[in-house]
Amino acid sequence: MASRKILLRVLGAYYLTLPRRDADLLIAFTAVFIAFVSSRTWRILCFALHRLCSTPAILRNSSSPENGIHLFIKPLWANQSTKKYFRVLSSAIIGILCVITSFTVSGGFSSQISTRIGDEVLVSGQNCGVFNLQVKIINDAANYAHQCYSAADGGRVGCDRFKATCPFSSSICRDGSANLRINSGYRDSHTDLGLNAPSNQRVLWRNVIQCSPLKTKGFTSQRTTTAPNMTLYHYGSCETSDGRLDYIHDAGSVRSQYLSIFSNLSMECGSRIKDRIIEPDISDFMPIGPLSQTDADVYIFLLSGNGVVHEGPLSDDWYQISPIPSNVVVGAANASFVTKAFLPLEPASPLGCVDQYQFCSTEYYEGTSGCGPLASLRDAAVGAAPFFDTGHADFWGNIQSGEPKEGRAAWFMYFVSRFLIIPLDLAGTFGKMGSAALISQRTIKGSYQGPLVPNQWQLDISHVWNITMASRQAVFIDLLNVPKIQYWINFTTPTLQALCQNQKVRSAEYGPFSVFGFCFTFAVGSLAILVSYLLEPVSTFLYRQCGQNQYAHLEWITNATLQLQRLAHEEIGLGTCFSLNT
Repeated sequence: MASRKILLRVLGAYYLTLPRRDADLLIAFTAVFIAFVSSRTWRILCFALHRLCSTPAILRNSSSPENGIHLFIKPLWANQSTKKYFRVLSSAIIGILCVITSFTVSGGFSSQISTRIGDEVLVSGQNCGVFNLQVKIINDAANYAHQCYSAADGGRVGCDRFKATCPFSSSICRDGSANLRINSGYRDSHTDLGLNAPSNQRVLWRNVIQCSPLKTKGFTSQRTTTAPNMTLYHYGSCETSDGRLDYIHDAGSVRSQYLSIFSNLSMECGSRIKDRIIEPDISDFMPIGPLSQTDADVYIFLLSGNGVVHEGPLSDDWYQISPIPSNVVVGAANASFVTKAFLPLEPASPLGCVDQYQFCSTEYYEGTSGCGPLASLRDAAVGAAPFFDTGHADFWGNIQSGEPKEGRAAWFMYFVSRFLIIPLDLAGTFGKMGSAALISQRTIKGSYQGPLVPNQWQLDISHVWNITMASRQAVFIDLLNVPKIQYWINFTTPTLQALCQNQKVRSAEYGPFSVFGFCFTFAVGSLAILVSYLLEPVSTFLYRQCGQNQYAHLEWITNATLQLQRLAHEEIGLGTCFSLNT
């Protein structure tokens, strides 16, 4: 992040970003300036009111509004039976109180010139593009999710998320109702992702996932080999270097996985949809009929025991831990021993998820909601493209070239490229982190799994989803300054460079100032100061040239402190101190 001054434009207003030390000095100077303006405004009020009151000396010589109030109260109390005096002085006191109140409040709110937009500052994107920072982004997001999101509430989105129906054919889900559905709700590109834009030029998006543990009966087969038998999982077919296979995963028997103790591992495969059909270039498998979707991406995650033992049974539908303990050999060959432990019921336990997105424009078109369909990531992006002045062919061409049209098309391409180029979804997170993404990993010590709850898989996937959401935020910041090597997409066009310079972040190291508030405060304050110093010279000029308000002018001059001292000295014969300056 650059340390120089930066102008940040928010909702049509400009903000000046300064380093925190300079910002604190500017806030202090502003408060002192307002206090000085208050004293000069008091002089203007005194000059305006002294002709209304019969005690101009009080107005002429009171050093502050507080002092003026004190001096006014004394004669007001002494002449409480004089209605005219009471009426005049009470009006003056009300005016003085208004001045005191207004400037006290102004001094207190002077800090709002800086703090009104909180700690949001603008990042200087000097080397903006798209580069494969997937591992860094996901790892940073995982740490953020661990520190900031509670495992119990899964990020506080959707209280009924654990009571979802099966996202696939009911014949393939283990449970028809106790599944997981998470809806992010509409997230704003400005307020949630920091892309600085007016309210009618923003992108709204949401992500909906729905997951369920899958049945294995009827979807597996055994392959006998000289090594331990393998269980094949027939949830689809996949293309390999050896040709197309009619299964997506094979796993050794449970017993073979506990010949030694190491760690458990999540395997993943995904089916991604483009134009409502499976896109072979970006999909790992072709799902079978009960899993097939045309409006969502489909992922299957397989969890194997791989040497991790449990100290008790677990009824969780994904972990599938046996209620009966088994004998397990622990330790090296020369120092091993047999212990009782609870093992998985199956070599691998599948979990299926559907993943959907929706993109909207905040500038709704007449007769539309401004939203594309809730669909797979690619179809959701293409479906929303017309709301951003682009189409199907142009959209994919712009994504690949990094040279979009101007205006809204460029804005949308910039936004969606962060979703499409770097996989930060459930599959991408599991693909980079493996089982480390699961909350259950926090309670593993060596090869022993600590206590888990019956809905552990729901908490695990909720946490992984939290990581994906944090990754979505991080990618917009991390790709502003990427290594100076070959990019996947290098944003060099003026339009995209302008977007790269409009990314907000939260930082305590900088202080943003409202340019309008700052200029307004100092312009009005400077005007008040100037007027306060010009009042007497202008009054003197009018008196000399036009003879205007002769008595009022002479009275104002005569009642100055030094003039009163001069009159007192001359009265007792101590000589003439100085002449009356009229």
